[in-house]
Amino acid sequence: MINSVKTAIARSHLKSIPYNEFISLALYDSLEGYYNQKRDVFGKKGDFFTASHVHSVFCELLGEWFLKLFNELHLPHVILELGGGDGRFAKQLCEFFSNKGMKITYYFVEGNEIHRKNIKEQITNHTLETFSSLHDFEENIGHFNGIIYSNEFFDAQPVKVVEKNNGELFEVYVSMDDDGRLIERFYPCSREMVDWIRKYGIVLSEGHRMEVPNYLNSILEQIATVLHKGIILTIDYGYTNEELVDPRRKKGSLRGYLDHQMVDRVTDHVGKMDITHHIHWDSFIKIGLEHDLDLYMFEKQQQFLLQIGILDYVRENKSGTYFSTASKQNRAIQQLISGDFMGNMFEVCIQAKGIRKSQLEIFMKK
Repeated sequence: MINSVKTAIARSHLKSIPYNEFISLALYDSLEGYYNQKRDVFGKKGDFFTASHVHSVFCELLGEWFLKLFNELHLPHVILELGGGDGRFAKQLCEFFSNKGMKITYYFVEGNEIHRKNIKEQITNHTLETFSSLHDFEENIGHFNGIIYSNEFFDAQPVKVVEKNNGELFEVYVSMDDDGRLIERFYPCSREMVDWIRKYGIVLSEGHRMEVPNYLNSILEQIATVLHKGIILTIDYGYTNEELVDPRRKKGSLRGYLDHQMVDRVTDHVGKMDITHHIHWDSFIKIGLEHDLDLYMFEKQQQFLLQIGILDYVRENKSGTYFSTASKQNRAIQQLISGDFMGNMFEVCIQAKGIRKSQLEIFMKK
């Protein structure tokens, strides 16, 4: 267990801290947090990988789509990436535009200082600016027109956890027993949290646990503030309200990932593994609408990638070998759209601000 968690629990008047505080320390503590480790947490050698780690074809496809967005919707060539991680997507995308003979402005938002430094060294032929947070971006840039992109950014945000027992909602806290092991304690939910759950149409059954992503309100408000005109493309995994309250998901979706293996108890391996939760898509969309972020599309990654033309990237394997360039690309495409893998695991949410829905509908049909 990392020292900041022990200290926070010891200093709390309840001798317990809410899950969002625990997750924040476990993932983002400046000295011992998981995302501030010196080791690479992404890719085969890490604990998980995103679509850009599967193959560069994912970035090439999105690059072509972004280019069409710029041209058809008359947007400046500006991209803001939230949670840029190790910068793999940013580097691949900038290479794509360089190959097109184009210059873009790329805003890279990432909490890890080492990743921010590395990406500055790797991208030199485009206008690149890095920021530690969306708040940092807002303070220094203010607002822009263009595209906001994120892939597995929201699932790593700290969340509170609630559970319904004896007909009442209780918030779950993290505490320590006499031997210094992390345990859970339950306290009555605040009125604010109960109101949030009711407002967004969530009804829990007895014994059902779930994550409360009230961080969505502040982040989506910030997104609406910094984006004057443009598109928000969010790729992540999550549930609708109907899926969320399914009895099969009674234990909630909070999970850890270590060496590509799922860990049910997120209080294990503190600071050494990723902690994630499934996005509440109904809340995400509704809160976006509250801040004038119009919903254009919400569907599985498989359908989105097929719609924007991923099958055009299938290559004939003339050599017939398993390890040929064409074969690797074709396998990657299958991974990205497979119903048993990433295709149905991830959802794509496209929101727009300052753009008529009819414009987007015409564009997507081309």
